[in-house]
Amino acid sequence: MLIEWNKVPPDEFEEFCFQLLGELGFQNRKLYKGPGDKGRDITATTTTEDIPGKPQTIEWIIECKRKTTGALGVSDISESFEKAMAHSPDKYLIITTSYLTVDTKDWLKNKTIRERINFEIIELIELEDLIMKFTTPIGSKILSHYLGTSTAIPQALAYGFFGFYAIT
Repeated sequence: MLIEWNKVPPDEFEEFCFQLLGELGFQNRKLYKGPGDKGRDITATTTTEDIPGKPQTIEWIIECKRKTTGALGVSDISESFEKAMAHSPDKYLIITTSYLTVDTKDWLKNKTIRERINFEIIELIELEDLIMKFTTPIGSKILSHYLGTSTAIPQALAYGFFGFYAIT
């Protein structure tokens, strides 16, 4: 693991996800803090253009789940998913420091078919892969003090391969 996720408080993980989404090209991002988020940690939009000259805005609800032991089960996401559906998003994204069980993925697939929305998942391995790909300092002020013990981190810093871990 690149980051010691068990040391990252949930609110800082949400702030990191907010920054990551900006790097991924999401627009109109809004971070909801506190217990009254109504099933949405972050809302954002993306734009696609399937037909040239006819851009389409996609409304996203993003759920950030920092879990440090075990996989995410249905009980970990069902309540926030149901609340999020009240906002009628086009897409639902879960970003997690863990993994979703097969049963959870199947549950999500069935629920999103019924709700007529698409869902995406960024699990731990993809999350850390994304961190390594960026050359701008995403999350550096938020997560720099949670670095793991991976030898790839100091080597990447020494050679300037990515700015995520730059400690300022």
